[in-house]
Amino acid sequence: MTNCAYHLERDSVGACVSCGKLVCVECKTALGGKIYCNPCADKEFSGVTENTSGQGKAAVVPDEIKGWNWGAFLLLWIWGVGNNVWIALLAFIPFVSFIMGIVLGIKGNEWAWRNKKWDSIEHFKKTQRTWGIVGIVPIVFSFFIFPIIAAVIIPNVGRFIGRGETEAAETEWSNVQSAVVALMIDNNLGRLPSPVTSPTNDMFIFPDTSVCGIHKIEGPQGNLYVRGYDKDGYCLYMHDLYADGSESPTVNYVATKYTKGTYVVDSSGTVTQVTTGYQ
Repeated sequence: MTNCAYHLERDSVGACVSCGKLVCVECKTALGGKIYCNPCADKEFSGVTENTSGQGKAAVVPDEIKGWNWGAFLLLWIWGVGNNVWIALLAFIPFVSFIMGIVLGIKGNEWAWRNKKWDSIEHFKKTQRTWGIVGIVPIVFSFFIFPIIAAVIIPNVGRFIGRGETEAAETEWSNVQSAVVALMIDNNLGRLPSPVTSPTNDMFIFPDTSVCGIHKIEGPQGNLYVRGYDKDGYCLYMHDLYADGSESPTVNYVATKYTKGTYVVDSSGTVTQVTTGYQ
């Protein structure tokens, strides 16, 4: 058998897994079922300390875990609850959350090690890496995924709004047209004497501006309209239907005095929408 690298007069009992040198019983250190020479054992395991995590102020914080904690900085109280760092709840106080985020980023690792029991340093570091990933994902989503979604959705929203405006304009035109037809029927008019040919949205003067006694002669009951007493015009809003020597009572064929779009009409009562009001 080959001799020990440190004691040439002694037989070796194995080789160091770190440097490969042969060692005797005296020079051998067995750790975790592996053989190390004494110098390599001292070098490899001189920094190993007892796991004191979760012991509060009495805990010894390993140098390996010191540093910035992205999970604590980004997730604030969520990270704090998950790591027993209750001071993170101060982030709920207005104007404190940003400052608290910086403090947690700097001190988070230390506080988490002291306040919660961890299996090992590797367990701690792996868990904090996970918290960091969870905190960064929303940011990545905001900067990369959201613009893509917005690029797809916003044009469709615009088209949807456009369709809604088109349908609203068509509905308003249909209501105005129906109201003109109803007015002409109620007043026994085959044609409008003085149709409005300049675009307007004022239903108080639409669709006809006939003057009582000239073009607006006789009411549906056979009575004559009196100029200066009865209301002029055949209009959709506050129309004087009764030739009774006064401007009341009146009839409304539309709900409001003003429409969103503008309209003209010909003598046959056909209404044209000039503008929709959505341009």
